Amino acid sequence: MPFKAENKQDYTKLRSIKRANVSKAFVEEQSEDLKNSIKSVPTIIIFRNGKPIARLEAGLSMKIETKLISFPEGIVLKSGDKLDSFDLMVETYGELNELKTNAVLVCHAFSGNHIAAGKKDDVTGWWNQIIGPDKAINTNDYFVVCCNNLGGCSGSSGPTTMNPATNKPFGVDFPQVTVDDWVNSQKMLMDKLDIPYWHLVAGGSLGGMQALQWSVAYPDKVKKL
Repeated sequence: MPFKAENKQDYTKLRSIKRANVSKAFVEEQSEDLKNSIKSVPTIIIFRNGKPIARLEAGLSMKIETKLISFPEGIVLKSGDKLDSFDLMVETYGELNELKTNAVLVCHAFSGNHIAAGKKDDVTGWWNQIIGPDKAINTNDYFVVCCNNLGGCSGSSGPTTMNPATNKPFGVDFPQVTVDDWVNSQKMLMDKLDIPYWHLVAGGSLGGMQALQWSVAYPDKVKKL
């Protein structure tokens, strides 16, 4: 079972965690019982007002947040169809710096989802070998963002979403989406997160196609591919 930090004091301490050496200091401050509890579990859950808002993994050294972000303004798709509103399921790793210059976008393949790193409900992130503390995409330095693509089946708007016109799931009536649409929705996500540009956009397979499309559609918003 994960350790739950539910009170303000615990939350304040956990918010201060940046690196593994700071995490160790946090653990050593605790009572023996709590110290053993923390060391025996791979995950710490941070709560605010009784609701889980983040989790810390890998020895408390990587902050992970999962959230559903809504876009009530909707989006016009390349096909000409319009979604009056849509949601994206988003997972982030690490922390955004004050200048917001360390954001990295990773894009998933056709069968992927927003869980790019860490472990959740016995599911290991599809790029867990690459994303994390002291890994190739180092979450000690970078704020990594991954979203389940529009039309996906892992929380973002898609065929299982209720169609407001019929009050039934869209099913086969969900509009066709393309790489252009995914990149455009990711650009809307970037704006929603108030990120001025991506330090890096990366992905494998279909995710790599999205990275290339970023360089075509928004070349001034990407530093590296």
